[in-house]
Amino acid sequence: MEIPILADITVIFATAAVSLAICSRLNVPEILGYLITGVLLGPNGLSVIHAIHEVEMMAEIGVVLLLFAVGLEFSLSHLLSLKRPALLGGGFQVTVTALVGGVVVYFMAGHNVKLAVVAGMMASLSSTAIVLKVLASRGEMDSPHGRLSTAVLIFQDIAVIPMMLAIPVLAGNGGNVYTELGMTGLKAVLIVAAVFIGAMTLVPKVLFHVAASKNRELFLLVVVLAGLGTASLTYKAGLSLALGAFLAGIMVSEYGYGQQALSSVIPFKDIFTGFFFVSIGMLIDFQMYAEYPVMITAAAVAILFGKSIISAFSILILKYPLKTAIVSGLALGQVGEFSFIMAKTGVSAGVLTNDHYKFAVAVIVLTMAAAPFAIRYGERIAMQIIKLPFSEKMKSGAQTIFTRPKKIFEDHIIIVGYGLAGRQLAASCRKDGLDFIAVEMNPETVKKEHLKGTDIMYGDASSIEVLEHAHLDTARAIAVTVPDPVAVRKIVETARAEHPYIHIVARTRYALELGPLKKLGANAVISEEIEYANKLVAEVMGRYEETGVEAKSAGLPGVETRTITVPVGSPITGKNLRTLDLRYRRGVTVLSVTRSAKTTSNPKCDFIIMERDELLVMGSEKDISKLGSILKSK
Repeated sequence: MEIPILADITVIFATAAVSLAICSRLNVPEILGYLITGVLLGPNGLSVIHAIHEVEMMAEIGVVLLLFAVGLEFSLSHLLSLKRPALLGGGFQVTVTALVGGVVVYFMAGHNVKLAVVAGMMASLSSTAIVLKVLASRGEMDSPHGRLSTAVLIFQDIAVIPMMLAIPVLAGNGGNVYTELGMTGLKAVLIVAAVFIGAMTLVPKVLFHVAASKNRELFLLVVVLAGLGTASLTYKAGLSLALGAFLAGIMVSEYGYGQQALSSVIPFKDIFTGFFFVSIGMLIDFQMYAEYPVMITAAAVAILFGKSIISAFSILILKYPLKTAIVSGLALGQVGEFSFIMAKTGVSAGVLTNDHYKFAVAVIVLTMAAAPFAIRYGERIAMQIIKLPFSEKMKSGAQTIFTRPKKIFEDHIIIVGYGLAGRQLAASCRKDGLDFIAVEMNPETVKKEHLKGTDIMYGDASSIEVLEHAHLDTARAIAVTVPDPVAVRKIVETARAEHPYIHIVARTRYALELGPLKKLGANAVISEEIEYANKLVAEVMGRYEETGVEAKSAGLPGVETRTITVPVGSPITGKNLRTLDLRYRRGVTVLSVTRSAKTTSNPKCDFIIMERDELLVMGSEKDISKLGSILKSK
């Protein structure tokens, strides 16, 4: 039995892989690779894709997952902080862009009022999917221009409702638009209220119990259900799928499950978002570009410049800095995906012709293709513009965008697992004034430690997204204390692949794991089996004087004990064992110290080493020999 969609997906993946590889080599945005794939395979290209409707459905899922992932990195407080730029800035941008666009089309298209109104509304909308995709990939979602752009996009998604209702009215068959608008508004308010109530009551309880089960498949299913389910509810209320998915992401992130959820959905998000951009590429009709090259290009350039200026001004009037306004304006300069739907609705209502639709699609896609470059080079363009003689007041602005009060983590320790070993390490860090972040998979532990003020997060540390959220790039070391050997291997491998220079200390039960873990990138491996042997030897051997003992086998392959006398003038004299940290730095464990015929077994970390102390140490022959050389150096 032939399955067309399976064959189409295979072709799309193969072509996209080649296109993205070329884009990567040329250092151009990956979105262009997907657009090229759509152009080549679509009905206006080689016509290889037959299941076009199915591809469009997967594209919708891609937009939902993209906005859900963006929401996971927000929180309710961050959303509420955007109300002023959303309402005032977004309202100004949409209104002025629609008016200016409508007036231009009115005079350019033979005084066609209906066409002008629809064209103006279409031009006022930006691409939520493209803007947030590029900002997220560049790590700029939390920047001032990222926040302000998001605020305006949220307003645009809400403004779509009255716009869509206005099109049938323009055609003369809209019924009572005020009643429809009122009912849609009421449904929207109820749905949004339900989302927030769910965020406060149902969601935290469900996610807590799901996380406590430690079933990753169940966690993934529940998270995806939250995203798709909320998106479906908002869609039924007349809002966009994207807005619903964004709210769902915020709902999940509000209670500390955001990073784990993000790491779970990212693979699906990337794949399905690719389908969205491929579907956009499939709309490109080169015949239209061949027939009207100057008109289409001029219209696209006019929209990009005009809308960028209006969008920047909508931010500037709120008294934000000029540079932030310019970068935000450039990010919002393109026309969005919802304009395609509006154009189709206009054709169905008889307001637009098929030629109008084709022309609009050609212009919109061109602005979309330019969007990644506008965002990438926005900072450079803004820096050149602000060199012009603007007032210092305009350049600096009187308003600042809300940003999260973040603790700066640098040179800190990441503690993976917050059991007994993790807590002891955390206590030692506190005592020595060292910063740390704990990553734990037990939601009950995370909840309790949060209340104590501990820097702890819920997540699977084998996920790179979780480690990035723990600031792996600026950490001094990562200590993996979880008992699961498979998890330890994955975490060590992931951490080493992402950060070639970080010091990794891993825990394992068996001595046999030492070699494999070191091959994966661990700098030091603490074996419970060896630690048990150390304790055993310390307790037994500490009962006897070890003076004159050169070397004895510890009963483990490659491990021996030896007594070393601290010479006069040794650099370790007067330092305690915590400062020396011989096990961590030299791979040698001090089992006992003999001083003036008195032996201290298993000395504590605050034990101070003195001249002529006899140290009974355990380690490899090589490590012990190195230690002996260090003790003699002056």
